[in-house]
Amino acid sequence: DVKEGTTGGVIADNTFTGDGMNKAESWVNVKGNGYLVTGNRGTESPRDGFQTFIAAEGWGQGNRFVANHAEVSGEGFGFRIDKDTIDSTVITCDNVVIDAGAGFSNTTCDYKMVDGLF
Repeated sequence: DVKEGTTGGVIADNTFTGDGMNKAESWVNVKGNGYLVTGNRGTESPRDGFQTFIAAEGWGQGNRFVANHAEVSGEGFGFRIDKDTIDSTVITCDNVVIDAGAGFSNTTCDYKMVDGLF
């Protein structure tokens, strides 16, 4: 859970499972600004794999999701992006989503290069 008020971090090369996720809706929920989420692998989420969310005005912006692997096995999206962060969020097309009931994402992936990564 990346909190609002934080900026510019990296969440990289982690393995997430849905074990013990009672009230959580995703493995990673980004409410801070300017984060790079890359190389992570998740399985079995009760809803979505990765999310952005606005918990406070001006936050949840400018985040990038690159080369993640989401085996959701749930009803949601691989990537659920808050409607008010869609314009500033980049989800590159090298992210892999498997068995997400709602699909890859509620927005489209982007082929833009991000920090030298696709």
